[in-house]
Amino acid sequence: MSHDEPLRLQFIDRSYGDAMTAVNRACPIGADFTFLFERGHDILTWPDCVYDDYRYAGMFRGDDLRGYFMFGVYRGWDGRQDGRCLYAGDARVHPDERGGRSTERAAVFVQSAIPASVEAGFALVKRGNVPADRVVTEQTTVPWKIYPLCGFEAANVLMLGRVRPPGAPQVRRAEARDLEAMAALFQDTVGRRAFAPRVTAERLARDVALRPDYGLDRHYLAWDGGRLVGCVVAWDMAALHRTVVLRYPPVLQWARRSWPLLQRLRRGVAPLPAPGEAFRALTLTRLAVRDRDPRVLRALLAQVINDHLGEGYHML
Repeated sequence: MSHDEPLRLQFIDRSYGDAMTAVNRACPIGADFTFLFERGHDILTWPDCVYDDYRYAGMFRGDDLRGYFMFGVYRGWDGRQDGRCLYAGDARVHPDERGGRSTERAAVFVQSAIPASVEAGFALVKRGNVPADRVVTEQTTVPWKIYPLCGFEAANVLMLGRVRPPGAPQVRRAEARDLEAMAALFQDTVGRRAFAPRVTAERLARDVALRPDYGLDRHYLAWDGGRLVGCVVAWDMAALHRTVVLRYPPVLQWARRSWPLLQRLRRGVAPLPAPGEAFRALTLTRLAVRDRDPRVLRALLAQVINDHLGEGYHML
């Protein structure tokens, strides 16, 4: 592979999975610690589970894959109607290729494959990602008009012991007879937020059948006076998405050294992963809480934590 060869773009499929994994492993993420998202034995299982349609554009020099970029399409609220929404992202560019606006070129390249029915979509840009931020702010050749929408924060809730539930509402795991009520709650509470997916009983049943470790026993329902007031799915995504620790910063080394003491004091606390190992996490999704009641959210979180404490999970 030589940088004298021009960067070439083409659509790729799962036959390029090993090459995509190699690119992904060359792109660790630096935050409070250095980590890597691993995507299981088949890197495309995740988009298979989440999108109705998707395409990946590969960035090549000669025969070597040097990066990739995808868009996914799903049915959801596009700001005006239940339409087809687009997510643009899952972009990885080998560090040796950065600075050449390759992601922007890939975004232009995929435009021809986006269904004409798609009118709106979104992307996430990590704070501090200068190349991606430049694509969004300069918009020199990107074929879409881009506006800032909002900030996005992910919260990691450490599982450090049992949580006292608030007493009411009562929480139990879902059964097949609950699907219609779950879909109605989701649409009533979340369905018209920007880019919220369209959730029906049929879609819920499909996801239960398709997604690994996503059975009805992973669906938690909160009931108050016979009325469904909250639901959430506690999804173990280890088969298709894991957070692998590459390096702890010095400031967290004390936490690793003192963690065994915490384990002795609190039963069920999982040992911290060593570098090269993965955190075990439950990803909370399909969260719907009527009237945004914090009691309902606390009851759901408490039940999920208490049910799974001692099973080796580190966090939600």
